[in-house]
Amino acid sequence: MALKILHTGDWHIGSYPGPETNGENARYHDVLHCLNCLVETAAQEKPGIIIISGDIFHQARVWSDRGLKESRAAIRVIRSLSQVAPVVVLRGTPNHDSEQQFEMLKTAFSGDDSVSIITQPELLTVYTYDGQPVQVAGVPGFDRGEYRAKHPGLSREEETQVFTNLLADIVMGLKAQCAPGLPSILSTHYTVPGCNMESGQTALFAQFEPVIYPDTISAAGFDLVALGHIHRPQQLAETENAFYCGSITGLNFNDEGQERGFYIHEYDNTETGFTRTSSRFIETPYRKFETIRMTQTDIDGINAGAIDEVAQNLWGWRTKPETTMAGSIVRVLYTCSDAANKAFNKALLEKRLYDDGAFWVQEITPEEITASVNRDELTGDNSPEENLAAYLAEKGKEPADAERLLTLARPIISEALEKNRFEAPSGVFVPQEIEVHNYRNYRDERFSYPPL
Repeated sequence: MALKILHTGDWHIGSYPGPETNGENARYHDVLHCLNCLVETAAQEKPGIIIISGDIFHQARVWSDRGLKESRAAIRVIRSLSQVAPVVVLRGTPNHDSEQQFEMLKTAFSGDDSVSIITQPELLTVYTYDGQPVQVAGVPGFDRGEYRAKHPGLSREEETQVFTNLLADIVMGLKAQCAPGLPSILSTHYTVPGCNMESGQTALFAQFEPVIYPDTISAAGFDLVALGHIHRPQQLAETENAFYCGSITGLNFNDEGQERGFYIHEYDNTETGFTRTSSRFIETPYRKFETIRMTQTDIDGINAGAIDEVAQNLWGWRTKPETTMAGSIVRVLYTCSDAANKAFNKALLEKRLYDDGAFWVQEITPEEITASVNRDELTGDNSPEENLAAYLAEKGKEPADAERLLTLARPIISEALEKNRFEAPSGVFVPQEIEVHNYRNYRDERFSYPPL
């Protein structure tokens, strides 16, 4: 008998920085828009079972009115999905899915056999609406406080290793309870070393959090490992049937350039057991994140009144009606000189971005500002007279005028040098040049000061 499984997770229902629409956080409605797409797709695909692998909510602790609104939204979506197929909901990490939020979900679906809420490691047998049994092993997100009480006195590094070993035992123990011949699914909410992170880096080490290793997953031998926690959708390279469904929507600029959605997996019952025949990733209508990088030339163009040309070169494609990128969350990162930055009209650029279709301009921020020096450095290797001559030349003094000033200055310079031999210097300190380490752009910079 064939089995179709819808695998989703990391909904992160909540409010985010950004504009409001009709008095409500607009990005909250972005999340709901993606969830409505999930419900519509489920109704069309008619899976036999739906797995939700944690992080239903974005924040565990919110004000009561907002918390109730977000809980009602989650209940509505889960109930709509349960009209299509039985739903198994896994609790994610405690900083997203609080105990109170999941108690509310349990209360809302109490007595409803079509929805199972997993908050502790356990094995369930769930029956599809046509009567097919499916075994679902759930390992919720890690509550360090709960396990720390069972293993007191460990250092942070020791804790991580002990808890990782404990997770391996839990996974293997749940698989040992599975009846042979029935499809088995592991739904869990952890990092698997070797996966691709949102940043594009590969998770290789486990010093900071408990993990589930690929060899544990392979050894357990579940027909499907439905993972949550990492927001980049992917099939794990080292395991045949392990997938991160990814987030339902984009959350921040770590998500830039990545797909968002959920998986549909299909299995056939063969002589060797349940065999996966296909896995399809379904994109949701998520809002994109876009970074625009501007150079000195771009900033000079805007300062010179050529913003139309700059816009056409850098983001003119956003004005095309056929693009799917309209309505992006935008940030601008730029590099220019200190003088250009002072003249830079950010408000003008922000208005142009909104006029060209940006949903929200999150920031316009310099990546690097270079200090401009208006005169040559006067080095200590030259004599005071040579330094004065170089300064007068830089200021464009005529040779005759410069020579006149040098003639007037020679007695003063001579007297100063003579005094310097016998007297300690005194008087007001006037800086000529200061070198600093700029912690805004992490560069060493020099600033020269003209004479008063």
